[in-house]
Amino acid sequence: MMVTLFKMALRNLGRHKRRTFLTGMMIAVGALTMFLSFTYSYSVTRNMTETAIKACAGNILIHADFEEKIELFMPSDEAPLLRDSDLIRELLMADEAVEEVAPRLRFGGLVAVAEQSPSGVIVTAVDPLIEPRVTPKVKTLEGSYLTKPDGIILGETTAKSLNAQIGQDLILIASNQDGYLNAYPFEVEGIVTHEGMGMFIDYMNYISIDAARSLLYLDEDEAFELAVALKNSADEGKMVSAIERRLEANGFKLRVDSWKNNLGIFYGIIVGIKVIPQVMLIIIILVVVAGISNTILVSILERIREIGTLMALGTKRREVMGIFLLEIAVLSSFAAGIGLVIGSLVVFWIGRVGIRVTIEALEFVSGGEYFYLLFNGMALFISFMGTILITLVAAFFPARTATRLAPVEALRSVK
Repeated sequence: MMVTLFKMALRNLGRHKRRTFLTGMMIAVGALTMFLSFTYSYSVTRNMTETAIKACAGNILIHADFEEKIELFMPSDEAPLLRDSDLIRELLMADEAVEEVAPRLRFGGLVAVAEQSPSGVIVTAVDPLIEPRVTPKVKTLEGSYLTKPDGIILGETTAKSLNAQIGQDLILIASNQDGYLNAYPFEVEGIVTHEGMGMFIDYMNYISIDAARSLLYLDEDEAFELAVALKNSADEGKMVSAIERRLEANGFKLRVDSWKNNLGIFYGIIVGIKVIPQVMLIIIILVVVAGISNTILVSILERIREIGTLMALGTKRREVMGIFLLEIAVLSSFAAGIGLVIGSLVVFWIGRVGIRVTIEALEFVSGGEYFYLLFNGMALFISFMGTILITLVAAFFPARTATRLAPVEALRSVK
């Protein structure tokens, strides 16, 4: 029986070529649109997350036990420092899931350039050999990256506000946790940007952690935080707990957080921006559903006389329903497949070539100067199954209404 219905469904699709083509085209466009919308939403989320992790944070941040909220881009003069940072780093690097662990200091200070009045700055002190493996999206625009003991790297925004040039001397003034002031001469060695987040945090400046320890009268193993980069960001949730257990087992009671807990207002920006493609996705899906439903409805209404003829010849209502739904299932599977093949080619092409982003504010969404779509197998599967399901649901109710008509009424309904 099923084989007979299937053959009849194929025959009907072939007999009404124009109607089949128009309905199939609408279904293919719907599947294509749904897949591209899912892919765009997924790509934006991944790009923003990777940008936040690789341009400034790292996956996991470790601080001394401290109750107050710590924000990644703001100095916290009251937060206690980590002791034995070298030993803690060695413990964490023993974990195969850990890519790198970078010690940092962060503080506010004043910088004096030539005859200008001193300006307030925020400085992050890093190990120049380790930090680039945690934040590879910090890109050097001019000069070099902390190759000199007295070198300072200025964020692009800071460099412009100070009108600073490579090789220029400046004085950095800062106070330690006991309130003692110290001044240290530095040479502008480079200018950097934080790829994808430049407009937000290019005021951040960098010196070597050894120079910062001298400036702030700190011991050689003291740090404000340890930034942990993971080999796989998907392991982040379980690794927070794993690192806590490892540290406690070795006698360290420290604060271990996901980067999300320390990003402050910037994580709120990420969450807010992520909602936009999701809302767009819902709207697009509703439009696709409406379009497919309307196309299917018109198709069935055009065939009410055919339905009446089948029932007049003794075909049962459920068999007529089966023929129509099977037709739709076959057509939607074929059409959705074509739409998704086209969609996959588009995604692979944009994923390889990219789309140049000309508005700096949008680089946070794209993760850099170019926006790349990221292929996602789950998005492909959901789009394929979702299109078939939507099409079947769209066809079910008008088909049920049509088959409930008496054969005579169905034959009379179309002149």
